[in-house]
Amino acid sequence: MIAEGTDVHLVVGADGRQYWFSPLTSAGRDFSMVGYMLVDARDGSATFPRHEGIYNDLGAAQNVQQDPEVSKVMGLRVVQPIMYVIGGEEVRVVPVIAPSGETKAVGLVRARGGATFVSSTLEGALAFMGEGAPVPGAGDPVLVIAELRELVARLGERIDALEASLNRTSLS
Repeated sequence: MIAEGTDVHLVVGADGRQYWFSPLTSAGRDFSMVGYMLVDARDGSATFPRHEGIYNDLGAAQNVQQDPEVSKVMGLRVVQPIMYVIGGEEVRVVPVIAPSGETKAVGLVRARGGATFVSSTLEGALAFMGEGAPVPGAGDPVLVIAELRELVARLGERIDALEASLNRTSLS
């Protein structure tokens, strides 16, 4: 369902510092997290904020993959969800790509409760999530949209690099 790869991501914290982020799930087969690990990329210090009961990346990916707008189109697949804080709440951003690697849709999954919003554009998904209005507490929606667009672009670059690597490996 999800593109293979590591579940560790470099993120920028609210303090402007870079951290390695990795979700930690329960030992069961559900889609909940018990928390996540943040490791400061500069000094290596680690923190473990507990966030029991929120959706992990696999649960968010499954929600978006099963959305009617995604599941009815042959060949669309979700790629690595990444958790962001939007409007003061944890939200998984889940790109949906075509076999060509082109981003066709974006899913947003509220980590608490799993409410899922899918649209062909990031703006549409944000509007659905906020029920047609800016997300409460999100600040300037234009800045949030710009940040998420940058994320989707970076994910596209990572996907292209992974596919190129796989192609080189399979030709060898």
